[in-house]
Amino acid sequence: TDKLLQHGKTYYTTVWALNSASKQQNISKTSNGVLYDATPPVAGSVVDGTLTGFIDEEFSSSRARVAGQWQGFSDPESNITQYAVQVTSAGNLSKDFEVIKEWVEYPKDTTSVSWLNLDLDHKDRVKVTVKATNGATSTNVAESNGFVVDLTAPELVYIGDGTVAEADIQYQSSTSEVSANFKFVDRESQ
Repeated sequence: TDKLLQHGKTYYTTVWALNSASKQQNISKTSNGVLYDATPPVAGSVVDGTLTGFIDEEFSSSRARVAGQWQGFSDPESNITQYAVQVTSAGNLSKDFEVIKEWVEYPKDTTSVSWLNLDLDHKDRVKVTVKATNGATSTNVAESNGFVVDLTAPELVYIGDGTVAEADIQYQSSTSEVSANFKFVDRESQ
């Protein structure tokens, strides 16, 4: 009957060699074993950008830069052996994502990546996807929540002297302070 391998168990191979001489000699050797890992890595977290403190960037004013960082990927049986990163984007704030940077492989000690040569447009949504591979070649994927490319400046709605919104005073009596009121809007990055 067939026996199934058990997850987390180490299996060894022993090989015997015999000669055909009248005085038979034999030798055997056992391998150092192979651990059967039937599970994928534990997925970690991915954020957009490379800000210190694992802070997620929500907006970018760059046409060319995409960056991401990750943490928390692990594999208790066979460890993480490598990462691969892919970038997708969806135009005009849509959710129709397409690959703009195919998988690029990185060593297991990599925790962030940055590209400066992509061609992004205003109102693109961009996501970074990280794939971790374990020693048994199983994979698991996590992606960032994405950021929006905002290439326009905020629009000035009003500006005035004084503290009353949308008003502009001509004179004041205070000699120790000056005040202003203003409003800007930015439809993409609010």
